[in-house]
Amino acid sequence: MSKLKGIFKKIGITLAVVLVIMLFLLLSLRTSPVQKFISDRILSSLSKNLNAEFTIDDIKINFFDEATVIGMLIKDQRQDTLLYSDRIHVDISLFSFFNKELSIDAATIDNPIIHLTEIDDDSYNFSFLLESDDEEQQTPQEGKPWQFNLNKVIIKNLEGTYKTNEQTLRFKEEKLDLDFSIFDINDNI
Repeated sequence: MSKLKGIFKKIGITLAVVLVIMLFLLLSLRTSPVQKFISDRILSSLSKNLNAEFTIDDIKINFFDEATVIGMLIKDQRQDTLLYSDRIHVDISLFSFFNKELSIDAATIDNPIIHLTEIDDDSYNFSFLLESDDEEQQTPQEGKPWQFNLNKVIIKNLEGTYKTNEQTLRFKEEKLDLDFSIFDINDNI
């Protein structure tokens, strides 16, 4: 009987250690330095793969239902500013890594500056973001694809330019409310 008691004690201690480690990892993900480290790694990989600069000043993730990005900058492949925003706040209603689902209730973008430029007749400074590798298209994806839903986007104090070879258009809008709840993004792409 004492042998069985010793085995249960060791199993209990092992489970307690595993739970403490998991709790530590979850709590460390809530700290700004860890979030910044992870985001810097992701952005560095994006920058390298797309040959363009992606940076953020800070990121704050509140568990898995809210995220705020401060000072986001995306430069095009010619190192001109494509998009800058003071702050982007995302309210996530569902994130399920195991079910491959991401559902965003609302995204608020504060003070974005957008510069869209025509490079030639059918190419723009943002075209590299829309292109996909031929190899990626030929390789069959295993399992189900990620489901992505976006309900509402609020853009405050939008400024930007749209340049072609013939003209430059400047635009400015105090507030845009975009409601995508009636638009099924998965069926319309």
